[in-house]
Amino acid sequence: MRRAVWIVAFTLALAATAEAEPAAEAAPDQADAPAPADDAEPAPALPPHKVGPQLVSLGDGIEIDLPAGMILLEKTEAQAMLEARGDHPDGTVGVVFMPDGPWEVVIGFDGIGYVSDADADKLDADELLKVLDRGNREQNKVRVAKGVTELFIDGWTQPPRYDQATHLLTWGLDLHTSEGKLLNELTNVLGRRGIVSLTLITDPDQLAVAREQSAGVFAGVRFQAGHRYQDFDPSVDKDSGIGLRGLIVGAGGLALLKGGKVGLLAKILIVFKKFFWLIGLAIAGFFKKLFGRKDPAPPAAPSGTT
Repeated sequence: MRRAVWIVAFTLALAATAEAEPAAEAAPDQADAPAPADDAEPAPALPPHKVGPQLVSLGDGIEIDLPAGMILLEKTEAQAMLEARGDHPDGTVGVVFMPDGPWEVVIGFDGIGYVSDADADKLDADELLKVLDRGNREQNKVRVAKGVTELFIDGWTQPPRYDQATHLLTWGLDLHTSEGKLLNELTNVLGRRGIVSLTLITDPDQLAVAREQSAGVFAGVRFQAGHRYQDFDPSVDKDSGIGLRGLIVGAGGLALLKGGKVGLLAKILIVFKKFFWLIGLAIAGFFKKLFGRKDPAPPAAPSGTT
């Protein structure tokens, strides 16, 4: 599947619009122009959208420098599109794509609180892959019981990497099911009160093209001043209680479900009703003790006190 059906329809609508505009500027008395066939299907209606280049606020303190030629569906339209094709839309604040590009980027936000990056030097790719695989094998038992196709982890498309300067956490998973190969590449932007998640969805054979074409989208999403990671105030802001490793384990769970296979995804999401980077916290719940950040124990009472 090179394109989701809705993107195909959207592209056709854009093309129809572009062709109609020059015709409108031409002489209006083109009586010899052939009339459209009675059985011709009307062009799909365009949902409200924005076209780059422009700066767009996505709400929740998030903004995007939408690159030239990119199409952005904002929160209402993006969620409606996801829901219509069988994906669960909670947390989605936008979807970006190119009319002729074999990819889409789903942008989401979750106000889980501040995520510590103190474990940035402990992102052992081999260890994390084992954790994800163990959690996924446990979840496959649930999938089988629910009559849902099993998922299998083949490795990383890119191992976890954290950029301390930009507070970006990036990784990708190579997956397969009985229906074929899947992949997901995710980037989390850490913020003061939560995280932005950018999920690149494409076919495996289009990954190189998708990465190149979508690079401007990933570079253009950020938190606005006052909502940035460095704006965190521990006296008033919520702490998520997890670090980067816990975030990867959590994200990996529903990353296992997002692969551009709309029919499969629709069935899987009957089981899971969370947004795509948090569902894994339930999938790998028994790993929480390994990757969660525990609050320090209260100091012992001084001897002799009552």
